[in-house]
Amino acid sequence: MQLHKAKPAKKKSDRTGSMTARGVATVRLLESSRQEGERAFYDPYAAWFVPPALLERLWDGGKTALEKERARSEKKFPGHRDSIISRIRFFDDQVSRELSLGVQQIAILGAGYDTRAYRIPGIESVRIFELDLPSTQATKNEKVLEFLGALPDHVTYVPVDLSKSGLSEALSRAGFNWECRTLFTMEGLLYYLPPEKVQEILSAIATRAAPGSVILFDHFPRFMVEGENPHPLVQRFRNHVSGVGEPLLFGMPEEGVNAFLEQLGYTNVTDIPASAFARNVLGRTQVRGVLSFARAEVPALQEEGRLPKSQVIL
Repeated sequence: MQLHKAKPAKKKSDRTGSMTARGVATVRLLESSRQEGERAFYDPYAAWFVPPALLERLWDGGKTALEKERARSEKKFPGHRDSIISRIRFFDDQVSRELSLGVQQIAILGAGYDTRAYRIPGIESVRIFELDLPSTQATKNEKVLEFLGALPDHVTYVPVDLSKSGLSEALSRAGFNWECRTLFTMEGLLYYLPPEKVQEILSAIATRAAPGSVILFDHFPRFMVEGENPHPLVQRFRNHVSGVGEPLLFGMPEEGVNAFLEQLGYTNVTDIPASAFARNVLGRTQVRGVLSFARAEVPALQEEGRLPKSQVIL
């Protein structure tokens, strides 16, 4: 599959949608442009979601421009780009793993400009539900129509603001089957939602999803979200996402992700720091920061914790 060289034509839709999603798409393009033996993943469609002015500069400048852009992003937020690269690879690996284990549905919450529904081998065999803000999803669908020619039959697009609307209702209206074992991915989502909505979403999955369903998400600790860490890079990142209208709202409570999820009824919880994943899986040591990746399962039986054990005060 060749890297799509999207044309950098400026459209009205390029001024709408999520700014952070564009930033992640740029990271995917820069990584996918590396040689096959050097890159952590390959996204042939990433270029379609990169801001046109930047895309034009990258295409015109070739390899030199790509290297300069990697250096520029590294200088702005040292180590952050490799954190995002690690996150993308972690989610790619987990999606592929669940497909090999026979997952029946995948719900991508806060899908942004994610392209896994079109590029992960075998994913077309399961039903995908992509949920995101109407403006972001409209921009994405326009691009998908351009590079695929039609919206794929195996994907159901669900326009919804998860900060205001209920997950259960949105999925049910879209034809989601709660009896099927499902993978729920929440990449780059939960820390942009109010704490009460995070608990509501995770509780809904814990109580309604089929036994054996899996959740994946990434998270920051509470001290970073609340600005208690005085490190200049932390403050710069918080100011950046706030400046584009997507402030950090939820941080993992001090008791940690294991206790947090177990109280909501999940089991088999694992939590991997981005730095450890980058070092052990990708052989990269430049990751800085406190981003982590979590995975957990919905128990098979009610007596094993199918229902939330208690309410968590966030």
